[in-house]
Amino acid sequence: MVKQAFLSYLVILSILASSSVAEFRVNSYTTSFQRDVDIAMDAAGSFVVVWDSYGQDGDSGGIFGQRFGADGNSIGSEFQINTGTAGNQKVPAVAMNAVGNFVVTWQSKDGNDWDIFAQRFDANGLPLGDELTINSYTD
Repeated sequence: MVKQAFLSYLVILSILASSSVAEFRVNSYTTSFQRDVDIAMDAAGSFVVVWDSYGQDGDSGGIFGQRFGADGNSIGSEFQINTGTAGNQKVPAVAMNAVGNFVVTWQSKDGNDWDIFAQRFDANGLPLGDELTINSYTD
């Protein structure tokens, strides 16, 4: 059986920064699997990487991220993005503006239906308000 290890390493190519950056580990939690990675960068070259990580939030999948400076060095620690941990959260997407504020969206299933959630962050990686429900499935 092939172990699923989708995010153990990430290569940032020279098209994302003015100089090429060597391969480096993005995530610190490596139990089970991490996958569905997305990345966004600000005007200064700082960037954030987000992914889903199975089992890390105490239930199925959770959404996690890590901020990096333009030099490729991590800023702070790996952090959890979703606050609701019931069920499965997966398929994150991230967008960042020129000054480094960013928003992460993801799918979440805490019952029978999938909904879309979002969390906004300032340039320091601090949450701006609470987790938002973008849609709620209705029959």
